[in-house]
Amino acid sequence: MAQAIILRDGRVAQFREAQNSDEDVLKLQELFASASDESRYFRFFRVVREVRPSDIRLMLRSDGWDQFTLLCMSEDRAIGVGTYSKSGNETAEVAFFVGDEDQGRGIGTLLLEHLAAVAFEYGFRKFEASVLEENHRMQRVFLSSGYEVAAKSDASMVRMELPLYQTERTRSLADLREKHAVAASLRPFLEPSAIAVIGASRRAESLGQMLFRHIVQGRFTGTVYPVNKEAASVAAVRAYKRVSEIPEAVQLAIIIVPSDEVEGVVEDCLHAGIHAVIVVSSGFAERDPVGVRLQTKLLRRMREFGCRMLGPNSLGVVATSPRFQLNASLAPRLPLQGKLAMASQSGALGIAILEYATRTGVGIASFVSTGNRADISSNDLLQYWEDDPDARIIALYLETFGNPRTFSRIARRVTRRKPIIAVKSARSSTSMQVSDMNRTALLADDFVVDALFRQTGIIRVDTLPELFDVAALLGASPLPAGRRVAVVTNSAGGAVMAVDAIVKFGLEFVGPVLDLGSDALANGYASVLPAVFADPLVDAILVVFIPVGVSEQNEVLDAIAVATNNAKVLGINKPVIANFLVTADSMVHVERTGSESLPVYPFPEQAARALAHFVDYASYLKKPVGRVPDLPNLDVELARKLAQPPVTDPKAGPTCLVQSRAVELLVALGMPMRGVNHRAGRGQPTAGSARLHATVDPLFGPVIRLLQVGMAAGMSLSSWHDQDEDAWVLPTGREPCIRLAPLTDADCDAMMDAAFGANLDTANRELLFEILLRLSRLMDEVHTVADVVLTVHLAGEDESGFVDERGAVISVRAVNQAAWSYRVLEGEES
Repeated sequence: MAQAIILRDGRVAQFREAQNSDEDVLKLQELFASASDESRYFRFFRVVREVRPSDIRLMLRSDGWDQFTLLCMSEDRAIGVGTYSKSGNETAEVAFFVGDEDQGRGIGTLLLEHLAAVAFEYGFRKFEASVLEENHRMQRVFLSSGYEVAAKSDASMVRMELPLYQTERTRSLADLREKHAVAASLRPFLEPSAIAVIGASRRAESLGQMLFRHIVQGRFTGTVYPVNKEAASVAAVRAYKRVSEIPEAVQLAIIIVPSDEVEGVVEDCLHAGIHAVIVVSSGFAERDPVGVRLQTKLLRRMREFGCRMLGPNSLGVVATSPRFQLNASLAPRLPLQGKLAMASQSGALGIAILEYATRTGVGIASFVSTGNRADISSNDLLQYWEDDPDARIIALYLETFGNPRTFSRIARRVTRRKPIIAVKSARSSTSMQVSDMNRTALLADDFVVDALFRQTGIIRVDTLPELFDVAALLGASPLPAGRRVAVVTNSAGGAVMAVDAIVKFGLEFVGPVLDLGSDALANGYASVLPAVFADPLVDAILVVFIPVGVSEQNEVLDAIAVATNNAKVLGINKPVIANFLVTADSMVHVERTGSESLPVYPFPEQAARALAHFVDYASYLKKPVGRVPDLPNLDVELARKLAQPPVTDPKAGPTCLVQSRAVELLVALGMPMRGVNHRAGRGQPTAGSARLHATVDPLFGPVIRLLQVGMAAGMSLSSWHDQDEDAWVLPTGREPCIRLAPLTDADCDAMMDAAFGANLDTANRELLFEILLRLSRLMDEVHTVADVVLTVHLAGEDESGFVDERGAVISVRAVNQAAWSYRVLEGEES
């Protein structure tokens, strides 16, 4: 099982478990033989001229329980190896070796991270390592890993111990390393100095020549080379028959040839040392099973050579920054420069998106068509754009998810710095059937998708026009302090529609409407707006105007701009949006007047909806960053043992634990049970109940649902249990609340607010808070658990709340331990 990993310099390598085979023995012999005497001395603590095959075979005995060896491969050669060997009950000795020419690329650190993840799954809780005192490079690998390293010096040896428990520091450092490596790997796609277009044709109407001309005409400051095996020139530029014949080092290759020729072209690119390839050609996984196999083979070959791929079936990339402009796409012209960075799975739709961005005035900072997402995905692009100074807003058009767990982890971090707007299409099984992704992706549960977006602070919209409605406001306005909106208008009818829209989308109207009268023009707005800006009860201003002519419209825009600028001088920053009721078109327009930009909407409903999204995002930013708190009396190791399935075949279905074993498992988790882990009495619960359901979604991983349920007056507990689940009573207006594990403390608060509102006292809030966190830890760390249903009886006046053992249902199933620890990196959209 090979996994792609991205090194510090942006190049791609592969990790795979070593096999006790002649092939792997030979690869490690070559690795050790190519190293310096000093490197071998540091690894084996003695002068070693040649590492014997018998010694190598001892390293290759890899089962996970007693030993595990991980190879780092590049271009079919081993460039690094890491091994852990059992040295105690929960302790393993770890050692690494990286080839001389590949040191400094972060391989040792990545080997340590991955070996730690595997070892943890096999029950190890501590690594030990012996490092020669003069081996400062290896000491730095351990000390900079983020683990709490304890080091002791003994003569010429340094003895190191690393607890394998993940902490905020280890996670944040690993995330930082990953982000920098991913950004380095994507730089050749968006900032290349030399491009080869393979498939550029002499025919002016061909896609190859169109793309070539778009690069040339798009003010690209580097060099672009057409590659055509038959033509001497393309568009009056000398052509080359093969990429390998180009006299300059090429950073980016764009392939636009028939699908059955792509494999040969890729081989030429790889041997020419190119590490970034865009495959525009279609006919791969989006077409049929044969295309799926061809795409898989293509990706595997690229990864062997450390190459990254965008596509197949990609429209290309666009960048509009003044420091670097590029139109390596099928869009006919470079879009208007703006603050919006956008990724789209749909290639053809991308052309319309770029044109729409220009017409609205929102503009584009960069655009990437991900196509089939065989390698580069929205997860990678989020990490690239996170530190991109030109990308102030990020937009995603998604049809499917590849790895939502990775997406969730990255998006939580990015949305704290930049807003992310997402359109999730293919929301039904019918629309999924017509998507290009229908052969390679699972249909996502739309309720879970919505939970993912809410949990990560992503602004979810339903349509592309709505996306630009929101982007226009995000790019032009300061964050609102609250939900209170004032309306200034010259139309009573327009005011009525505006107030209806404000209330409809959950905003608060601040009355009265400031109606200037139908004959009011710029002077009327200029006289009123300063007072509205200064009103401390107003958080945002909606200006409604019915213009008589173009000149009046421009004068009102100027008046709004002057009032906004004057307010800023006084230290008042409030978003202003406008609704000019004209009949020109139905899209938002960003109007620029002096130093101010004002989003102008054709209808009040569009303006209010966009503002509501903006307010929700501002509210999200005010909430504390969630963390996963440590919990006392939680024995994960015992829980793992109790959750072992009776059937060991991973292909077998889930098995329900017997009631006594389920109760033992809940006690091991520290759950408050009646008479166990808490001070509950024996009274009858009267304060209502909550139901928790945790399951493993095939696409999203562990998902936790919380809903408030009630008991009819006078109903006994046993009678309540006998009810069919469909007969459970949900209080009016309450819906089940969904979140993805692992839950943070902020997630738990949000779930309780959504399920109970204000109808939850402090004692019950603390009770559910603890139960949610413990359930999340179970689902996230005990991977054999498939499904959990818990009933929580809330505390009353004389009774503490508790988890009812009679309502606990826990199902388990067998998993492949090593495969689970590698689940995040394997497959599409890693």
